[in-house]
Amino acid sequence: CPYPSHEECPGEYPWTLKCCRCLWVRLLSRVQVRLLTGVTATFIFLSIYVWITRKLVNDIFVQSDSNCHKTIENMWPCQVALVRKSSGVMALLIYLAIMTFVLLHFDRFDLVCQVELDIMEMQDFKMDID
Repeated sequence: CPYPSHEECPGEYPWTLKCCRCLWVRLLSRVQVRLLTGVTATFIFLSIYVWITRKLVNDIFVQSDSNCHKTIENMWPCQVALVRKSSGVMALLIYLAIMTFVLLHFDRFDLVCQVELDIMEMQDFKMDID
């Protein structure tokens, strides 16, 4: 790991999370930890959605003895469910792509948030003076 461990000050950022000798993650703030946790949960949710969508595609297009093929009235709800689940998968993929981009450029994002906090502090100071 190229960064030294910060065991002398536990709980302070930045610190390095080491999983193996070759895998490590540099954590800069609590916001980054929360974003990583959210990405992990979203990835789990995406895998469940993909599994359900795959089952719907199998029921609609592959299996001829499924509930979707028994009557015409059953076919329409299956198709609507497939469109809903497919759009959910696309939305989760787009969200994961955006969060990955933010995490890859987290240093810039953190600077923007810090500037925003500084501006709000200055506005509060100005209000106190007035």
